[in-house]
Amino acid sequence: MAASTHEFSPDELAELLSGVLPEIPGYRVLRLLGRGGMSYVYLGVEESLDRQVAIKVIKPVALNDEVSLQRFEKEARTIAKLQHPCIVGIHAVGRMELGLLYYVMPYLSRGHVGQRDLRNDEPQIIEVLRALLSALDYAHGHGVVHRDVKAENVLFDHTDRPLLTDFGIAISKRDRSRMTGGGKAMGSWG
Repeated sequence: MAASTHEFSPDELAELLSGVLPEIPGYRVLRLLGRGGMSYVYLGVEESLDRQVAIKVIKPVALNDEVSLQRFEKEARTIAKLQHPCIVGIHAVGRMELGLLYYVMPYLSRGHVGQRDLRNDEPQIIEVLRALLSALDYAHGHGVVHRDVKAENVLFDHTDRPLLTDFGIAISKRDRSRMTGGGKAMGSWG
């Protein structure tokens, strides 16, 4: 997924795509699920298998930012390497006609930890913590530090299994890659 030239400026692409669902061959994009600092996440259907998926698409403004492009590509590679039952998987990566990078993941339909009232549900709390600790232990054992563990990044699948997501600012001990940019601290507050 190396960077390539494109015909539109990031501002032109942003205007072109505002309010418009992207067209991605092999997928029917249904709606916007959320947005982050450098990407949008859409709900889609993988047409060949008729299954719902989440599609993360880099924002047009990131096309001229080599660090953002590298971080997006690194996130996809990191997820692909981490095969664990409590870490979100990845189905595919690609580039749209307009040059925007994307990757496809399972759609986790049951929301995130912060959307649940777990105050009086000790067994559920223990289950979530065990899953999260298992995922983090596995990632750390493979040289990856997540750096953005928060309620919104622990999602539930259709069986209510918690999965760790969003490795966008993870660092790898093996390649010493810190995709944060020169001396910047990254993570989430609160």
